Amino acid sequence: MNGDASRYALPPGPADRTRFFIPEHMTALYYAPAYAGLSEEKRRRYNQYAALYLNEMFVFFEDVLAETVLGALLAGPLPKDLADRLAGFRWEERRHTEMFHALNRAAAPELYSGGDFRFIRVPAAARRLLDAAARRPRLFPFFFWLMLLQEDRSLYYSRHVLAEKDALEPRFVFAHRVHMADEAGHVRSDEELLARFWAPAPAFWRRTNARLLRWVLGEYFAAPKRAGLRVVEAWAAEFPDEKARLPFWLKTLRELESSPEFMASLYSRSVAPAAFSGFDRWPELAGVGASW
Repeated sequence: MNGDASRYALPPGPADRTRFFIPEHMTALYYAPAYAGLSEEKRRRYNQYAALYLNEMFVFFEDVLAETVLGALLAGPLPKDLADRLAGFRWEERRHTEMFHALNRAAAPELYSGGDFRFIRVPAAARRLLDAAARRPRLFPFFFWLMLLQEDRSLYYSRHVLAEKDALEPRFVFAHRVHMADEAGHVRSDEELLARFWAPAPAFWRRTNARLLRWVLGEYFAAPKRAGLRVVEAWAAEFPDEKARLPFWLKTLRELESSPEFMASLYSRSVAPAAFSGFDRWPELAGVGASW
């Protein structure tokens, strides 16, 4: 697949750390009552760390879902028109991965000089298991729901970044604008894959895949766990008074699981309308949004 890779090139230079990187409501601690009492400097720095983590999430799931899942599909028989669209989908996701890597390096070279992940650390055994399943998407079509959720949520995030573009760091605005331009087409491809591979699966196997989907969402997409805690730890380390309050902040973060407003900010009908509309059509997916 050949395309214009130059449109994914970030504006030159380091990121402007005097600005917020993303809207505050796209971060976890925003939903904690104590967040409002923080100074603007502290809120801005937490926001910047949270934005780096969000970029890592984009990269991780574009690698697992787009690269591995689409690569496996393209290795097997497909109608030529679908294969061509998926090849384009995969090419664009590779460009997104490169772009978000570059964005994190521009925003925090001291964190990413030695690797592409500072907050996400998946145990080797879990990554091998995830990769093994992702290489068999015809057998495990729940991956197409994950892809749809991710693309849908990316569109939601990008719309909100662009709505606040004048107040945010320009390179982050640029990346979300480019990302958004591709994601609408990806959502349509995800829906086509679900029609082709989920719909004809036997009911018992769809139920099995629905359980796997709930597990992945609960493990990686619910209230902040390992990576989310590392974000707060890195932030607090920059402020001696907040470092002393780190146990409080970690407890606060874990308690967000009981916040309906926070949980709805992760995945809900407003965040992922295409995915939730799809859930409505399948009994085995009833209530899936309430399971994390």
